[in-house]
Parts: sequence; C-alpha cells; structure tokens
Amino acid sequence: MDQSMADKVCLITGSTRGIGRAIAQALAQRGATVVLVARGPTAGEIVAADLGLDQSVRADALGTPAAFACNVARE
Repeated sequence: MDQSMADKVCLITGSTRGIGRAIAQALAQRGATVVLVARGPTAGEIVAADLGLDQSVRADALGTPAAFACNVARE
C-alpha cells in the first residue's frame, strides 16, 4: 500500500501538542500539505518550524500563514 499523501491537504486541530502534533508530523512526513490549527498563533508557528513545514504557504489573499489561531471555547 502506498503511504504517500502528496495530493492531500490535511487540517489538524489541536496540532501543537500530544496526538494532534503527532498526527501533523506523521502526515507531513508522508508528504501531505498540513494546515495547523491552534489556540494561539505563536504555538502553531513554533510547531510548523519544528516540523519543517513550508511557512511561506499562504491561506488567503491577505497573506495569512497556514497556521491558524482558533479558540472555540464557550467561555
């Protein structure tokens, strides 16, 4: 079975630690385009650098890096 993910884009929530980070790393190693979602932008940028992700990838026309801060807490 081919383990390549070269043609896939994967959005990973909780990507800065634990299982989310491990999944992001595994998918990146298999060639997927990985989009990190974290509660804070700094944590996402650190993980992107640690995983060797291409941070020049832009998510929209405004030039936003493909590491997003996202807090969906009800409080």
